[in-house]
Amino acid sequence: MALEDVCDELDIELLINVPPARKEHIDYLKSGHAAAYAGFLRSVDSLRESGARVSFLETFSPESGSDDDLFIDYGHLREKGAILYTDMLIDEIRSDETLLRSLM
Repeated sequence: MALEDVCDELDIELLINVPPARKEHIDYLKSGHAAAYAGFLRSVDSLRESGARVSFLETFSPESGSDDDLFIDYGHLREKGAILYTDMLIDEIRSDETLLRSLM
């Protein structure tokens, strides 16, 4: 069964979230794996075009504070980073009325 069929059957919206990571790690991924990431984005678009309800949140490294203040390592957050990320995620969900309705 295709992913969009599962979402339809269960009446759910697929939420894809790219979590934050250190700037150096994001730069590495974008430069060394740009084609793979572009393929991933095409897959998300393809799901949408097939009628699947998909929300895509790309929450890269928060702007405030240094990476050392926010991250333990390349992608694991310290408490301060976790709080900033959670606030960003909540704001993003609240600003997307379609996504917000699907969560209620």
